[in-house]
Amino acid sequence: MKLTPAKSILPVAAFIWLISPSFYWLWQEASPVETTLLPALSLGQRILLAPHLILEQLGYWLWPMAREPLTFTVAPGAVMREGLFYWLILVLFIRFAWRLKKIEPWIFYGVIISFVEMIPFSGIAPGLVTPFDHFPLLLGGMGLSLTVAALFVRGVKFWRDTERGRQAMIRRHGWRATSVLAIGWVGLMSVNLFAIMGRSWEQRITAQQTDSPEIVVATEIARQYGVDGRAAEAESLIIRCGQAAPWYAEVSVVKAELLLRQGLPDAARVHLEKALELAPNHQHAKELLQSLPNTSATPQP
Repeated sequence: MKLTPAKSILPVAAFIWLISPSFYWLWQEASPVETTLLPALSLGQRILLAPHLILEQLGYWLWPMAREPLTFTVAPGAVMREGLFYWLILVLFIRFAWRLKKIEPWIFYGVIISFVEMIPFSGIAPGLVTPFDHFPLLLGGMGLSLTVAALFVRGVKFWRDTERGRQAMIRRHGWRATSVLAIGWVGLMSVNLFAIMGRSWEQRITAQQTDSPEIVVATEIARQYGVDGRAAEAESLIIRCGQAAPWYAEVSVVKAELLLRQGLPDAARVHLEKALELAPNHQHAKELLQSLPNTSATPQP
């Protein structure tokens, strides 16, 4: 089947792109998290993990009512198993998109564009993989916007189709159903956009709370407990986070924030220095450390 002309789908794709999670970072309070999601991994491990990170982020783009992107815990010991599993899914997904290319070429081209645009955010550069970060989807969503727009435009054209015959009827009803699904999806995205507009960081975290939150989510819950004055709950939770993910620098930053609220700058200094050992470019940790008074007192552990 012929490629739907780009001029027909670009206006629709631009609208879908603008209401999608690609621009959620403009409409809600930014995340304070600066720590990479990834523990220390070799280049080979990061390549193995890349499809998981790509599919996780693009999956959120397609259904943002789920958890926020990159909030799962990466267990270094499970990278090989999970990596091979997601590489298989990625290959099958691309193969499926290639087969659908005969029906609508933009299905394949849009998917490939998205995958290519997400490569920098696939763990190859660990510093670009930050929990709760929507900015990578600014690029990754472009290809998927083209795919959804092409499905919508081609489906709408078949509402005017009058070709006779059994196969023509099946094709016509199939494309009409596709256009209805696309319209429904766009409607849900529009409703969700209004729901997240002006959402505070506290509201973002509250939306992610479960009985057993992931490490990065639990760390932010502990941070929020500290802001709310629930020091005992915050301390208990952040200690468990540190035991589960000693490599995650945000845990040490949150510990320092809690200690500063308790008036213990020397103890906070120890945790900030540890955070900067784990994440040397953590700007907030640097700022907190610079704000501490100079003292020769012995730091408390």
